Amino acid sequence: MKPNTNNKTFNNGFRQNSSNSNVGLMIDQQNSLNYSHRLAEESLQIGEDVLESFKRQNDSLKRIQNKVNYTIGDLGLSQGIIKLIGSRDQQDRRIVIFLTILLFAFIGTLYYVFK
Repeated sequence: MKPNTNNKTFNNGFRQNSSNSNVGLMIDQQNSLNYSHRLAEESLQIGEDVLESFKRQNDSLKRIQNKVNYTIGDLGLSQGIIKLIGSRDQQDRRIVIFLTILLFAFIGTLYYVFK
């Protein structure tokens, strides 16, 4: 085989096929890089979406925590009021019992005096 001096390829085109396969490999690599770039962008977008979702969940949890704390405060206040009502009820019962005893003593005294 005799080399062709014009385009520096052999008569059977071996060098030209090698050059075409290199171009094909470069195109495949470029396509692969483009695909990897798209995947990286999609992954980045998914990551941003996840972070935004976490932020919204965190805000929701903070609102829920504030409501729970407010409710706990209300329950504590309600519990205090219930204890106050209970102690006043006991006081009222003692007063009623004392007045009942006093009334019976007064009636007994009147009965003894006017008998």
